[in-house]
Amino acid sequence: MENLFAARAVFGMSLSFHIMFAALGVVMPFFLLLSQGLYLKRKNPVYLALNKKWTTAFAITYAIGAVSGTVLTFGLGLFWPRFMDFAGPMIGVPLSIEVMFFLLEAIFLGIYLFGRDKLSPWLHWASAIPLFIGGFASMIVVILANSWMNTPVGFEVNAAGEVIDVAVFEAMFSPSWYAETSHMSVAAFEAVAFAFAAVYAFGMLRGRRDEYHKKGLFLGMMIATLAAPLMIFSGDHTARQLAVNEPAKLAAIEPLFETQEGAGLSIGGYPDVEAEEVIYDIEIPTLLSVLSLDDPNATILGLNEFPEDERPDPRAVWWAYDAMTGIGFFLATIIPVFWIFYWRSRGVPTNKFLLAALTLSGFLGFLAIELGWIVTEEGRQPWVAQGIMRIDEGFSLAPGIGVAFIGFALLYVFLASTLIWLLKRIATGAPDEEELEEEQKQEESEGAYAL
Repeated sequence: MENLFAARAVFGMSLSFHIMFAALGVVMPFFLLLSQGLYLKRKNPVYLALNKKWTTAFAITYAIGAVSGTVLTFGLGLFWPRFMDFAGPMIGVPLSIEVMFFLLEAIFLGIYLFGRDKLSPWLHWASAIPLFIGGFASMIVVILANSWMNTPVGFEVNAAGEVIDVAVFEAMFSPSWYAETSHMSVAAFEAVAFAFAAVYAFGMLRGRRDEYHKKGLFLGMMIATLAAPLMIFSGDHTARQLAVNEPAKLAAIEPLFETQEGAGLSIGGYPDVEAEEVIYDIEIPTLLSVLSLDDPNATILGLNEFPEDERPDPRAVWWAYDAMTGIGFFLATIIPVFWIFYWRSRGVPTNKFLLAALTLSGFLGFLAIELGWIVTEEGRQPWVAQGIMRIDEGFSLAPGIGVAFIGFALLYVFLASTLIWLLKRIATGAPDEEELEEEQKQEESEGAYAL
């Protein structure tokens, strides 16, 4: 196995595995705050049961994510040392800050896990706030490093090829930082919210139509409903950013081979690279120019404007983008359908087709995140840092990377298997009314929330 292929495969595998846990690390603490806050406000033991179940699930996903995140960080130095030697002064700061937020998250996870019967009710609830902040900030600063790779700024290179005059804050907040961080943040909330809804929709499909499952489904759909409209605005802003700062990526996404004034938007189809055209597509005239630059006559650069060896392959980007967009529309459609059924049923609906669609949405939300990162990374090719360093200039020349790839693959199989086994162990169904009452009495009596 060639080093370049192995290095890319290891890092791609690591990133695709870890990104799911990054999303969970941001959103699950928010669900802990929501469920416990509702319990403290309404004293409904169902919210307490949900909170305890979600706390256990979060502890498991956090532990698995910590392992995969550590592997990902070490992978930068092990498999891309020449890139890190060049880019370290720019992206080293956000990666170092991420460690501090990771520690903040770890400390308050311990407090939240073991402080339930030691702290006062609202103080225990408040301990989840730094937990949420730590997870959210960790994801943001890592995306800052990735946004620099897409739009590198904040440094100069001397005649010897050495990095000089590094402006740390300019590098951290590169031109694409806001588009990337906002889009990923909203995507995380939408995907995880649908995943929560899917768990309880699946339970209801299997006949568990009690208050526990209905409230779990309701809370998931409530957050998904809030996130979905934001995704539309976030996606629109991202497209505008690409038109200005990453025109080759936008051309590959479409795909657009020739520069056009008043460029149309292609839906579906297939990019014929040899003929340099899109076949079997449906084109909406001028829409790409409107969405990208607010002008139906705006000029959009085509792939042919870039040297042949500096163009991303539209076949690698187009399918991922179209699939991601299709999933987005599917999820956006489910939301009003759910609330129509909710209104007609005067409560959480039990329609089997709707529950099946919601169950599927849990998988599709995370698949959309994976596809989005394929678009982001493959759309930058052949650059590891856009216009500055090619991928074949940044990887390790040391032997044995192919063996490392096999080792890492086995590690991720083990982690995924462990995660599935543990989550299945805790997903033992809904507690009955007696168990709920007993949990609430225990919560309120045995020295709970002492301080």
